[in-house]
Amino acid sequence: MQYPSTADTRLSPAAVLIAVVTASALVVGVLLRLWLIFHRPLGSDEAIVGLMAGQILHGHFSAFYWGQVYGGGEAYVVAGTFAIFGSSSWALEGTAVVLSMAAAVLTWRIVLRLVEDPMLAALSGALVWAAPLTVLSNSTLEYGFRGLTMACGLGLLLMAFRILDGARSLVDFALLGLAAGIGWWSSPEITYFLLPASVLVAVAAFRAHDQAGVVVRWWPRLGVALVTASIGALPWVWANVASGWQSIRDNSVTVPVGSPDYGGRVRIVIEFMLPMLMGFRRMITGQWLGHVALSLLLLSLFLAVIALALALCLRRGLKGGVVAGAVLVMPFLMSLSPATFFWRDGRYAVFLFPLLAMALAIGASEGSAMVQRRIRAAPTRYWAAGVLSAVTVPCVILCILGFGSNMVWIDGTVGFSSAWGNPDGPTRQAISRLEASRATVGYADYWVSYRLDFLSHNALVFSPAGGEPDRWAALDHTVRSSSHQAWLFVPSTPLSDIQFSSNLEGPDGLSEGRFLAELSHLGVAYRVLDAGLVQAVIPNRPVTPLEVGLPEPL
Repeated sequence: MQYPSTADTRLSPAAVLIAVVTASALVVGVLLRLWLIFHRPLGSDEAIVGLMAGQILHGHFSAFYWGQVYGGGEAYVVAGTFAIFGSSSWALEGTAVVLSMAAAVLTWRIVLRLVEDPMLAALSGALVWAAPLTVLSNSTLEYGFRGLTMACGLGLLLMAFRILDGARSLVDFALLGLAAGIGWWSSPEITYFLLPASVLVAVAAFRAHDQAGVVVRWWPRLGVALVTASIGALPWVWANVASGWQSIRDNSVTVPVGSPDYGGRVRIVIEFMLPMLMGFRRMITGQWLGHVALSLLLLSLFLAVIALALALCLRRGLKGGVVAGAVLVMPFLMSLSPATFFWRDGRYAVFLFPLLAMALAIGASEGSAMVQRRIRAAPTRYWAAGVLSAVTVPCVILCILGFGSNMVWIDGTVGFSSAWGNPDGPTRQAISRLEASRATVGYADYWVSYRLDFLSHNALVFSPAGGEPDRWAALDHTVRSSSHQAWLFVPSTPLSDIQFSSNLEGPDGLSEGRFLAELSHLGVAYRVLDAGLVQAVIPNRPVTPLEVGLPEPL
């Protein structure tokens, strides 16, 4: 389809409207991310990544997120950020935001290879940047691997589409392999993108099979891709050789007893994750955004639009078929992970949305062309972009509505303009009081300890106790060896963001009253320090977790 030149349509009202929709989506994405960063305190899961990055800068390397046999790579990106901007919660979460920005840019670049209209590609990138809330919210949390996996996966798809379109340089194949290798090291979730990318490359190889001399030119390039993939995945291989291939064993992911089987996880994906991804269910609670009947009706309309887009993708040929296939297969692939039972923040479904944006762009392009041919209308470049704009606007509105309804669980505030500032300010005051009283080493709840370690720049050394995850063995050894140990309790407000610790008062749920009773039973004197957000009990001699009835840490 031939479009009028840009010079002929520069001042068209349709062009201006589409540009406004694109720009507005970009601005909404920026503002909501800023709100989250300036209102949501740092969580201990994020603090672990910051602590890992600090250790990397000191020459202590780790293949995976501490205490796991998967999830690596992103801490090294954070370490690079720290090397430039210094260690801070802003730099930590800013790394996740930059990776989400990279995902939006890569989506834009991919869609440029799927449709002819560059405005459609720009809208697709803006849609991935601004919606839905579950993707946007997770993009401001630095969990150590998901942002890098998304960037690698989309980069892998981009290079595969380039190769399908005829790119044959060694650089293209080297980047293809590197994205696959680093993505595999980062997370097995790269499989969502690796499978469609493999189909594209295989078809490109088959199409070139009958060309003279193609074998001489093709196989060395595949060899380069294999070499760079091996280099990218080398930390994963190195760690697994040393551990007996723990990453591929059945127990590589720890899940609660009684977690659902594969069929149950598929149901969870369909019943909770997908409606949440489309903005009709609230995060954490899973409640419908509005009236149930209205939400179900609107969800049905959204699903109908997506189904139509997927059908139109199949009409578009190989590229559209691969995108449609990836969208249809991904919910069943993600259900293979035993961790998919956890649906509350939608983290396991975020990889689906860029593929949905691609499918919607192809559907808008193909559908608009079909309608124009049927009604014999003069070709115009604005039909397809107008259709995608009509989808983008409600997606962004749903994101804003969902954001507003979730402000209370995020921060306790109810207005966008309220309480801007450093969300970790009260915690830093507690850190200062603990340092001033020399209560710098001891035990605390998991969601408290590592957060204090990171925000204090390791001036405080607190480790979990009991049956909680022990992510840093060297730090735990330092605490156990100390002759002065403080035990921290959270009397009311949890130090974590949404990390489900509001019922925990001390390490492994140990209440302060029970701890004091155990000290009295042991005949150990103590003093109590009120540090604001936390209350420290400081025995006059070291007290082990076993002495107060706590089990050994995990």
